[in-house]
Amino acid sequence: MKELGSLVIVSLLLCALGCQDNSASLIILQNQIPGAGCTVESSISGNHRPQGTLDVLWYTGAGQPAGYYMFPLLQNNLISTADTSTGQIEHNCLTVKEAEVDLDLGNAGGDVDGDLMKYKVSTAVTICPGEMRAVSVMVIPPQIVEMIAGNIPENGTEYANVKIKMVSKRGRTTIKSSSMTFPIKICNGCLIKNLGDCSSPGIPEDPATGNECNPAQDDRLDCCVSGQDWVCPAESTYEVRPEE
Repeated sequence: MKELGSLVIVSLLLCALGCQDNSASLIILQNQIPGAGCTVESSISGNHRPQGTLDVLWYTGAGQPAGYYMFPLLQNNLISTADTSTGQIEHNCLTVKEAEVDLDLGNAGGDVDGDLMKYKVSTAVTICPGEMRAVSVMVIPPQIVEMIAGNIPENGTEYANVKIKMVSKRGRTTIKSSSMTFPIKICNGCLIKNLGDCSSPGIPEDPATGNECNPAQDDRLDCCVSGQDWVCPAESTYEVRPEE
């Protein structure tokens, strides 16, 4: 039994020096909903989103590709080493370096090469023991939206799944979180509404203003057309003519 105990201790020490997967140490709690000015709360009490929506009409209509952002809320579950009474410093802060993304586009993917569906996205945040931090991760890049926009018919809908895993460093040790799977509805016209010419009388005074972080995702956005350009949110240029 004494020898077995020694082996366990040695194994734990080796793991502490170089293990690459300790999913209980860094966890993804939820996907936050950004607020005004695209600010994101680092709190479990903050609003979270269980499913996302991406409207490719922003690309096919406005002509501008836009991807999809997630805002994972992360928590460091390591035990603090800091001790003010002895001057011991904190050794268990984690520096989150990147996200590993595995994207399943389902029917929306068409003939997109599967090798393009796995990629890494850089990010940067430091989380000390017991802390929570929200980060921004583009889980569907604009280049992918350009490839799949033609696969979604007008008013059509397809579904995708994003599997995301966060990668952090503690000294020379790499610590990865467990993965989180997040469903995303991909549509063509379910969020973005083209209200027609900006000079028409039907443009509302209080149009839907969309998502403050990204016009193509999650929240309704009302647009109108001025010449060849989309105006989002819509701004009425209608003028009431005096009766003759």
